[in-house]
Amino acid sequence: MKNFNIVNVLDTELTCYPDNIFPPGEQKEIIQIGLSMVDLRSLTIVKRVSIPVVPQMSKISQYCTDLPVGLTPNSVDKALLSQRPAGAW
Repeated sequence: MKNFNIVNVLDTELTCYPDNIFPPGEQKEIIQIGLSMVDLRSLTIVKRVSIPVVPQMSKISQYCTDLPVGLTPNSVDKALLSQRPAGAW
């Protein structure tokens, strides 16, 4: 019998600017991946993982830092993941 009482919930945070207007040469990209395991029986989070990602094509703006997630350039400097431009693999 399969157990479907645990689900994985994936969330991504992206670089952002007010009104979604990016400076020339910058574009939206992932700066954090969040993963939570949720027990559906008790509706509780069993495990939570947050993985910062170093942006390559934009900067983390003050606007983005001021949001509740509060990511800063320093908080992703030690990230394990780094995005690469298309074709760089």
